[in-house]
Amino acid sequence: MYNVEELIKKAHEVGMKRVLEEIETAMIKLAIERTQFNCRRAAELLNVKRTSLVEKKKRYKITTPSDEIIDDGTHFSIPFEGTLE
Repeated sequence: MYNVEELIKKAHEVGMKRVLEEIETAMIKLAIERTQFNCRRAAELLNVKRTSLVEKKKRYKITTPSDEIIDDGTHFSIPFEGTLE
């Protein structure tokens, strides 16, 4: 849990915007972990649109195991490097 007095001190040092970004990043990471990396459910938990959550993940460089999966709306594929035998 965050202590408001500590947050005010930190905001004085690094700026309120940076503190709020750190809090938002922590909330997103926790929601994603609690939903077992399901971004749709994490967005529901945070009461934001899934697309907004995806954009915030990109902005804050938050990665999940599912980030390697490409979703074109109808098919899923996992990037493959190497050779098939």
